[in-house]
Amino acid sequence: FDMVDVGFEFYMIKFDLPQDNELVSSGGPWMVFDYYLTVHLWVLDFVASKVKIESTLV
Repeated sequence: FDMVDVGFEFYMIKFDLPQDNELVSSGGPWMVFDYYLTVHLWVLDFVASKVKIESTLV
């Protein structure tokens, strides 16, 4: 897979295999170094600096 830092603590990940994308998109919850990772499908007009987090898992 390829991972790109798009700023503001957001990352874009491109998977080589469709089944890997499906596993990550439909699975979870995911944790990395004891932090929950939120996964969303890419949106064409995504602008990291304008994203407002309105809710979070507790």
